[in-house]
Amino acid sequence: NERYKKFVNLEDEYFMNNGTKDLIDYMKVESLNDSCVQNFTYELAIPYYLKKPSCTPYYSSFLAGSISLQKNYISKLKESNPSFIVYRSDKFIIDGIDIHERLINVNLYIKNNYYLHKKINRFLIYKKKI
Repeated sequence: NERYKKFVNLEDEYFMNNGTKDLIDYMKVESLNDSCVQNFTYELAIPYYLKKPSCTPYYSSFLAGSISLQKNYISKLKESNPSFIVYRSDKFIIDGIDIHERLINVNLYIKNNYYLHKKINRFLIYKKKI
């Protein structure tokens, strides 16, 4: 019981490695005026650490594997129009398939509408083209 109380009261930083902490520190400032964050990686804790909801219902992007779900994902991206997308991390393969390969249509949309803004350790952050 005491260990549980201690564990649930730990700061978020306790659970982050240095690379993730650097990303979160940067994004907290850079996305200060954004009401949401879009994550296109397998790092599912990013919205939690930023204390912002996902810009789309696709919190776990990799689950949108079918063509119809990818079309919906793109539609939701157009609707929410996120300023930034956390595009890549070192956790880019689950079950042998890279998320960018799994979601080819979504990846193409991102590549056509966003550009590489910043590399922070193992993370790539894309920013909306103007």
